[in-house]
Amino acid sequence: MRGKKRIALLLAASLLAGCATHPRELAPEYIPPETYADYSCAQLKAELASIGTRKAALYDSLAGIANSDIVQLILGLFIWPILLELEGFDGPDARIYQNLLGRDQAINEALMSRCPDEV
Repeated sequence: MRGKKRIALLLAASLLAGCATHPRELAPEYIPPETYADYSCAQLKAELASIGTRKAALYDSLAGIANSDIVQLILGLFIWPILLELEGFDGPDARIYQNLLGRDQAINEALMSRCPDEV
């Protein structure tokens, strides 16, 4: 009986590892604030707004994939062929999202240091 529990736990863990990561759990890519050294305060704000728009769209898409994987995983416990449909793992959109998170942080740091009155 104990062996069956261990196998079930290992199977559940391996299935969860195959799910896409929710975007709120993705770490930002490091982008040095010096990348934006030549930008004016107005350019930094415009770039930040542009990144915010793209981040929001990617967040919704990535969250949908992660949530879909979880639903498929739960259904797969009862109807195993559904597990074959898991999108699984993080694709290129997740890496783009992490880059956007890093750029957002770098721009905010640049704004705080160079344009403190405009933040």
